[in-house]
Amino acid sequence: MITFGASAALAHTPSRPEAFSVGLRSAEHSSGAVIELRASASGTVTLAASTFIMGSDVAEVFLAAQQCQREPWGQLGDEDDRFCAPKRLATEIGTHNVTLSAFTIDRTEVTVLAFDRCVGAGICNPPGFRRGDPRFDRPNFPVTMVSWSDAVDFCRWVGGALPTEAQWEYAARGIEQRRYPWGNIWNGSLANHGSLADDPTDASDGYVWLAPVGSFAEGATPTGIQDLAGNVEEWVQDRMDIDLAIYKRSNTTIVLPYLQAAATNPIATTGLGRRLRGGSFMRAAHQLRATARFASLDTTRSEDTGFRCVYGSVTPIEASNTKLTTPLPAQDE
Repeated sequence: MITFGASAALAHTPSRPEAFSVGLRSAEHSSGAVIELRASASGTVTLAASTFIMGSDVAEVFLAAQQCQREPWGQLGDEDDRFCAPKRLATEIGTHNVTLSAFTIDRTEVTVLAFDRCVGAGICNPPGFRRGDPRFDRPNFPVTMVSWSDAVDFCRWVGGALPTEAQWEYAARGIEQRRYPWGNIWNGSLANHGSLADDPTDASDGYVWLAPVGSFAEGATPTGIQDLAGNVEEWVQDRMDIDLAIYKRSNTTIVLPYLQAAATNPIATTGLGRRLRGGSFMRAAHQLRATARFASLDTTRSEDTGFRCVYGSVTPIEASNTKLTTPLPAQDE
């Protein structure tokens, strides 16, 4: 566990006066004075080293497109580029074997309360939502409106890192190649999802916007990892490779398909932005599949984007954290 001394000079004001100290372990002098505070990790799940199949084949993409076409806007869009055209899902094409070392991952997405502790310690920037906003600022909600570097700061503070895209997909899909974290059949009551419609939110799952983390326990993976489908999209380490021709023509980010080569502990280190996984409360069913991929610029702070961390044998984050006053020790490989 990495230890940081509390510093009033560096600390931001958390959203609630008690947010920085609640749930933290203290080390005390014999006099009882607190000399340091440590971030305590949330529940985690350890996954053994394994090889799994990453990505989708063409048949899976066409099934996803058919599922998309059943949405209210499923038949809309330009004639040559409908919203549910299979080519819009081409980014996930390219099944390939990926071998991963063992790693440990957060059971749920990082909460507002947990992130507030990092803000109070002066390590993390405050999230972008208005304090007190009931749509976002609740202790047990996943923290949102955080950039990629905000997520990096937090994970480093708790001694971890953002998952690589491969780690995230393995956690959600397993060696069984599940279509969703819970299995192969879509069930709208097992995730906080949205809809491809004029109003992208969907209250049929019990929540119009965000849900407290862990609200869909029956939608967990067989290993007990929750919220890998819906609620918030999640930042991962990897950079995104986009089709530059399309981007320059229409300012639309179309992520390129996989290279389809076998790999061990892969991470994409070139590209214009970062990848996102898991879908959100504003995404339709086909976008909550374990192989669905999204992309955004590093600096984006979205109302439906959050993150979780991994620990142990992880690929080091390539970006440096300039907020830390002392360098972090090297992570075990």
